[in-house]
Amino acid sequence: MEKEEILKRIREENRFGDERQRQVQRMAGSNGLIVLSLIHGLLAAWFLFEDMVHGESLLDWRVFCVTVFLGFSIEFITKYYYMKKSKYLIGFLFFLVIIVMMVADILGFIF
Repeated sequence: MEKEEILKRIREENRFGDERQRQVQRMAGSNGLIVLSLIHGLLAAWFLFEDMVHGESLLDWRVFCVTVFLGFSIEFITKYYYMKKSKYLIGFLFFLVIIVMMVADILGFIF
């Protein structure tokens, strides 16, 4: 290959930024979602504790659980889409069933 062909191919490969930059972006987004999930999980646990001890809480803890489970389900379906491994589809379906049941409970359809 000639120098110009090599440079053209490299420019095409890096048109969305270099690999390190893309990796940093992925890691930053992933870390942000992890922290967000932890905060939601802690808030859900706190409001559940308030509900158990006092009989009521400031907010419904189930809403926070739904958002955490929604994040997990999106992670699993994304992994399934790209890797085509059935364990990710099973994980997605598991969390989807939990989400549907919790939303139905929040809306008063069950229990």
